[in-house]
Amino acid sequence: MEDKIMSNNDDKLSLSARLLKLMNHDEISVDALEQRTGWSRETTQNALLQLVVDGHVKCVRRSGHVLFKLHQFSNQHQSHMVSAC
Repeated sequence: MEDKIMSNNDDKLSLSARLLKLMNHDEISVDALEQRTGWSRETTQNALLQLVVDGHVKCVRRSGHVLFKLHQFSNQHQSHMVSAC
């Protein structure tokens, strides 16, 4: 059972890493990421959530839409806060 849990966590990490590589510095919607990846909405959202929690991607609201973009880090060490979208 423990191996299955670790495998699922590894899968989520690799999906998040693949999604991160597909994102550029523009804001993008979940729908657009679904189209780029061919993944289901649930898989795409789970990978995005992991990237938000890890501080790689941030969630922004524009004109009533939820968009995601790569998080810009400064040269100095920063702590990051995760806010719900």
